[in-house]
Amino acid sequence: MPIRPAFSIPWDDFVAHWCLGAQPAFAEAEAVSALTAIERLLPDYLDQMERSGQRGLLPMGAMVNFGLMLSRTESLPGFPEVLQRADALAPTELPSKRTAAEAGAAGAS
Repeated sequence: MPIRPAFSIPWDDFVAHWCLGAQPAFAEAEAVSALTAIERLLPDYLDQMERSGQRGLLPMGAMVNFGLMLSRTESLPGFPEVLQRADALAPTELPSKRTAAEAGAAGAS
């Protein structure tokens, strides 16, 4: 699944727009992997990021870390069930999706 146009821009433009011109600690490949995972698994998270107007290293770093965590744990047992429960949360509860996904990665169901 391709990344939506708002995030699928040249790296220098991504840094300028989403990171407010500050060079992030994550690499372009990590951002692409993270955004691809979020787009595929929890697209409402990206919807909220687009609507919120949040920019800068902190929100982008959190988003990339969250996406990488999803990507690295989605093959673990129990992940689909945890993700299904997390996806039922309201968009304002999205930060708790990270906790739910991490719990799934740890083997909780």
